[in-house]
Amino acid sequence: MKFSLMIMAMLISVQAFSADLGLLRNDKEIQIQAFSIKEKDRITALYSNKETNSQIQRVFDRSVQNYLQSENLKCEFILSANFEYELYRANLPYSATEIQDHLKMLRVTNQIDDILFELASNVMADHFALKLITDSKKSAQGISREDKGLLATNNISEEFAPFKTWPDDNKFQCAYQEYIHLKNIVFSKDNMLSKDTADLKYLSSHALALKLIPDDSYNKLEYLRTKSTINTRDLWLQDYFKIIFNAKNKMVPVKKLYLSMNFDKENTFSTKLISRKQHLTRRKLLYRKYDSTQIVLLAQLLQVASRRMGTDADTKSSHPVIVQEFSVQLANGRTQNYVERNELDPQSQYNLARRMLRKDMVTLQMMDSFRNHHVTYEDVIMAAFETGYISLEDIDFVAGYDDLWNPTKSQFEKIMGFVFQVTGYSTFLLPPPWNIVMAVALGVTEGIVQSKFDTGASHDNPGTFIE
Repeated sequence: MKFSLMIMAMLISVQAFSADLGLLRNDKEIQIQAFSIKEKDRITALYSNKETNSQIQRVFDRSVQNYLQSENLKCEFILSANFEYELYRANLPYSATEIQDHLKMLRVTNQIDDILFELASNVMADHFALKLITDSKKSAQGISREDKGLLATNNISEEFAPFKTWPDDNKFQCAYQEYIHLKNIVFSKDNMLSKDTADLKYLSSHALALKLIPDDSYNKLEYLRTKSTINTRDLWLQDYFKIIFNAKNKMVPVKKLYLSMNFDKENTFSTKLISRKQHLTRRKLLYRKYDSTQIVLLAQLLQVASRRMGTDADTKSSHPVIVQEFSVQLANGRTQNYVERNELDPQSQYNLARRMLRKDMVTLQMMDSFRNHHVTYEDVIMAAFETGYISLEDIDFVAGYDDLWNPTKSQFEKIMGFVFQVTGYSTFLLPPPWNIVMAVALGVTEGIVQSKFDTGASHDNPGTFIE
């Protein structure tokens, strides 16, 4: 069966938005990268009452549920307003500082992950900051020569109309949405869409001078322009929840054999920082690059490869067979036909499967929905982990596919030599799949899996299976 047909047949429905709040519980991120170990210890000491912690968790879940049932999921302040109100109703502390601590407690106790913590924390911070500057006054500034150039290329009465009164964050108006829209329609003095937020400042000042907007709108716009994380965000709450509810743990094998008993000591592949400057982990990168449908498709690459390798928990796989027919011309004018059938040994089966995986990655890369993304083997691993197809324990093994896929001669020989010395047998003679598992495990021990991953494009021809 062709790969494309298998993908179509196996693709789960990712359109339904089912809010199973149990999926908010963190089972993917071992380390906390959102705040320091010292802060974690402070929160652990501060929130020692388990009943209070459970109460805060229930309040947060209700707030999320109310947000998900709202008519405008782009309006993230609905979540912050809900959380503040639900805490008040439950007679729990609800100041700006206390809410930030509540969110940290939820992260420390694995009720939420780093991604949701950072999204919710930033929204809550903006929610309270904007409330504090409601009555703040600002005197209109004079109009500079730079301002006059901008006035010629912008219709400020139209652009600032939504801020005559500050958007009240309901299904019709949302401060975040209106601000992003305003920022994206401002033109520079050269009549090009502006990438400099200073242009927005000049226009806001002039809108204030002409009384097109009141003082509080001006000050709130300035806060969002200069202090809010909204200007650098590339992931939104609605995107996060779509992945959580449509992709997370959607491909857990029926015969799942492994449950994490000590979460803190598991593999840190998903939470390892790959960019300290951006504070970016592999899991955050997955959420930034792909939507829920793409994540499922990526995970299916590894699922199909595992079935071909004979390592899928739910699939019984036979060994691949190469069949070739021959028609031999005899001297008497007759033709003799015979068929040669060669069953691949376990090592060849494995090699074929990983080369086909490489080919499948190239095929996926050619799909319209992936053309703007560079698909890496790390992405495939993370997608398989996110969907639950592989577990924390499996990552060491699966990460080794790429190293055995394109091994350098010295590394590969080192592994094979080590296995031979330890077991007294060649890895090819060990019963499958222990030969591969043994080699990969030793490879991890030798630090090979920690090397830089690549797709293998520079090492092989994905259009052919055998070289």
